[in-house]
Amino acid sequence: MTRLLCFATLLVIESSATLKIASADLILNGSFENATANWTATGNLQVISTQGETDGANAVAFSFNNLPSDGVISQSIATIVNTSYKLSFDFGKYSINQPLQVARLQVNVFEGSGFGGSPILNQTVDDATPATGDPNSTDSPSLYSPFQFTFIASSTTSTLRFSDISDAQAGGGGFDAMLDNVHVTAVPEPASLTL
Repeated sequence: MTRLLCFATLLVIESSATLKIASADLILNGSFENATANWTATGNLQVISTQGETDGANAVAFSFNNLPSDGVISQSIATIVNTSYKLSFDFGKYSINQPLQVARLQVNVFEGSGFGGSPILNQTVDDATPATGDPNSTDSPSLYSPFQFTFIASSTTSTLRFSDISDAQAGGGGFDAMLDNVHVTAVPEPASLTL
C-alpha cells in the first residue's frame, strides 16, 4: 500500500511538472517592454507607451503618426511537430477622430523560419470601436479585445506574423491598430493516470 501511494504521488508530481514545462511561454518580449527586441519589425509601426496597453508599459502601434497601414512584426519560435499551441494576444484601436474606420490585423503562423513555409494559421482580427471624439479624455485611449487561436506545429520552428491591413490609406487614417500581450504556449494534453 505504501509503495502504491508513493508511486501515485510521484505520478502527480511528475504530471504537474510536465504541465508547467509544456505551458511555458515561447514568445520573447511579448509585451514589448524591450521595444522590438526578439521581433523582426518592418513598415509603419512603433512601440509606444502613450496610447494604452494591457500588459506592462508598452504596446505596438501600427500606422503610428498617420502613416499608411503596412507594418509587419514577426518572431520565430521553437516548436514540436504535431503539438498543439495556443496563441493569445490583445488587439485594439486607438482613435480620437476616426469613428468609422476599422483597425485590422492579419495573423499568420508559418512552418519554418520566415514566411516561405506553408501557413498553419491564417486569421484576420478587427476592431471597429468608435472614436472617443475627445482628445482631452482621461479614459484609457485604446480599447483592447483579447483573441486566441490554436495551431498544430508541422516543423521544429514556426514563425508568427502580425500584418497591419487596416482601413488607413496612403497619408494615414487618423487611427492606430494596437497590439500587446502576445503569448504562445503548448496546449497540454489531458493527463491520463493508468495504474
